[in-house]
Amino acid sequence: MAESFKKFIDSNIHKNVNEILPGFSQLLHNNYIPHLGAKRIIRQVFEGVAKSMSEEDKVHLKKAEELVNTVVETSTRALPKVRDTMFFPNPQCENKLIKYLDMAKNEMLVCVFTITNNNLRDALIRAHNRHVKVQIISDDECMKQQGSDIQFLRDNGIPTETDTNPDAHMHNKFVVIDKEIVITGSFNWTIAAVNSNQENLLAIHDPEICEEYIEYFEGLWRNFRPVEVLREKAAVCIQRHYRGSQVRNRN
Repeated sequence: MAESFKKFIDSNIHKNVNEILPGFSQLLHNNYIPHLGAKRIIRQVFEGVAKSMSEEDKVHLKKAEELVNTVVETSTRALPKVRDTMFFPNPQCENKLIKYLDMAKNEMLVCVFTITNNNLRDALIRAHNRHVKVQIISDDECMKQQGSDIQFLRDNGIPTETDTNPDAHMHNKFVVIDKEIVITGSFNWTIAAVNSNQENLLAIHDPEICEEYIEYFEGLWRNFRPVEVLREKAAVCIQRHYRGSQVRNRN
């Protein structure tokens, strides 16, 4: 979509507005423009104009672009539907976070340093069971610690990956829900974070910001490794399914 809009700008940049409008309306009708977001549109328009300008004029053009972005962001941007804060220790805030997770309808991208809180784990299982596309990224060392839920989540069919660098941590703590709501802060998904630690979370409805988080998440996903189902757990699952099928056959 971005490439199509860029080609449109490059081929029409020297035409007057009336000549451009029909093509612009067609892109709008095809949903290219809303998908890109205002900032990307402005960037591509200014890049098209800059191609025929001197280096000195490009400096002035860059300042003009910054001014236009400021005006757009402050005057035309809709207020987010969700603007929420959660501070810990506070079990009520844990319940609030669970409610957000239970709101997911289509997709949930979880990128959290460590997950040992079974209440939050179960919310992810519920989302997976109602056919929400759930993906989880966590730290490779934390998933090996006692109480980690990462293997459990993977064994239950949720795609899960960890980082590959033993000398560094995957230290993010955020979740993106349905490409619209991002929840981020210092909060790890642990019981101690709920009941003991001083932590915070910010939840905000902002599809443009979510787009940046999604792009970042997908970059990590491409470079990290999948969590494998442990052989002994896989054997237990196979035996359980086999015994269940035998019972059904007898009945």
